[in-house]
Amino acid sequence: MKLTVRLIIWAVELLMTVGGAVSIVLRRKNKTVGKFTVETPRGFDIFFFVAGVLFSLPTFLSRDPMAPLFCFLSLPVLYAALLAANQRIRWDTEGFWYRTAFRREIRYDFADVRRMRPVGTGHAGSDLFVNVDGRRFLLDEYTFWQRFAGAYNDWRTRNQLPAWDQEQRDRFLEKYRRHGFFRKKLDRIPLGRFMLWLLLIFCMLLGTAAVYGIVTAKQPIYDVYGAVALAVCVYLPGGYLYAVAHLDDKPRLIRRYVTGKILPDPDRPRPAKRVYRKKK
Repeated sequence: MKLTVRLIIWAVELLMTVGGAVSIVLRRKNKTVGKFTVETPRGFDIFFFVAGVLFSLPTFLSRDPMAPLFCFLSLPVLYAALLAANQRIRWDTEGFWYRTAFRREIRYDFADVRRMRPVGTGHAGSDLFVNVDGRRFLLDEYTFWQRFAGAYNDWRTRNQLPAWDQEQRDRFLEKYRRHGFFRKKLDRIPLGRFMLWLLLIFCMLLGTAAVYGIVTAKQPIYDVYGAVALAVCVYLPGGYLYAVAHLDDKPRLIRRYVTGKILPDPDRPRPAKRVYRKKK
């Protein structure tokens, strides 16, 4: 059997589909969630699993040469299903056990934590970024990680260390004041740099697919689709960069890309509060 790109994608999608199904079944068998445990709410794993399977169907069923490009959608969504089904943290007074997307459980002490910081602003709060002993992972806002962060804060208090959120605010100010004009504006936007990289990567993949379709496809309609895709690749990152540059004088532009709270400039003096006196 000749090894092709389509065959490799097919095999990876099949393995992740089987792994996702097994993980969902194992999670349903373990119905109890301990008091000192946080994990993604049930239902997210099924949602991502079904979406990933639907995105992977063209690879299995279609003979179109463009069908393997659906892997750019199916593989991240199937991985999200594995993460939602398997990621979990259990803790005690001195440390915690972290379970990865592939069900590998690793023990860490709270002393191994190098950094914890919330990122973004969502409906339930923010996601929590954790950097611990060479590993980095993200706890979704819907895991309601605040209980885990509280246990870490208790450990820091017992060891006469400052609270982790105060420490991360001090780090933010120190890093912010080292940056230039544009980087400072990105720092004030929730997930500002992440959004920039996401747009660049998305447009790179979309542009590659558009060029591939224009060059290889024989139908004129693919030329139209490719031209529209290339125009989107220019508009999205260009509009975002312009919105960031005009964050203060045109704040409505950035709302096309992010919905979270824009942080005020720490170096700009805040206007004095007005004091209203009662009429005598």
